[in-house]
Amino acid sequence: MMEEVDSELRDKHASVMIEYRQSGRSALPPDCSPIFKDLCHHSGLAMPLDGFAETSTKLTQLQLDYLMDEMRGFPDVIGGDYADLKPEKKANFHVAICGSGVNGLSVALRCQRAGIPYTVLERDTDICGTWHQNFYPGVRCDTPSFVYSFSSDPNPNWKHYFAHGAEVKEYLKGMTDKHGITKNCITEATVDSATFDESSSMWEVRYIKMERSIP
Repeated sequence: MMEEVDSELRDKHASVMIEYRQSGRSALPPDCSPIFKDLCHHSGLAMPLDGFAETSTKLTQLQLDYLMDEMRGFPDVIGGDYADLKPEKKANFHVAICGSGVNGLSVALRCQRAGIPYTVLERDTDICGTWHQNFYPGVRCDTPSFVYSFSSDPNPNWKHYFAHGAEVKEYLKGMTDKHGITKNCITEATVDSATFDESSSMWEVRYIKMERSIP
C-alpha cells in the first residue's frame, strides 16, 4: 500500500511539472516563497538555545559514561552486566519497563542477559514503539542503518543506507525474538500508576490491560 501511494504521488508531481513546462509560463522567483524567506532569514543566525540550555555546560564523567553505555545498547565494561548479583536478589527484584521502543528494548536486553526478571508494558497493539506506530508513506530512519543497530546484533542485510520504517521494525522484532524478550512483553497494557515505596526502595507499578470484545 505504501509503495502504491508513493508511486501515485510521484506521478502527480511529474504531471504538474510537465504541465507547467509546456504552458510556457516563467518560473516564479524563489523570494516569492515564504518558506524561502524564512530559510534565508535563519541561515545566518546562531542556533537558538531554547531547549539546549541545560546541555550547554560540560558533561560530567558519570553523564558521559551513561551516554556511552546507552549508545552501545548492551552490557559492557562501562555499564556492567550485573552478573555478580546474587540469585536471591534477582529472585526478589522484578523490573517493569514502560514502553517497547528502542530504549525499552535495550533495557530488556540488559535484564535478559543478566538473568533479572522483567516485564515490558506496551500500550499499543505491538512492540517497537515509533516503528510500529508510524507507517505513513516513505517513513524511514534518519540515522544510518548500520549505526541504528544494537552492537550485539549487527545487521549485514540492510536494504537502504537510511532504512524504511518497516525494515527497522522487522529488525527489532527479530532481535527480541532471538533473545527471548518477546515472551516478556505485554501489549495493550497502559501504565495506570507508579508508586515508590521508600521502605523497600521499590516501585509498585499498576497497569490496565485493554479488553477486546469478540464479535
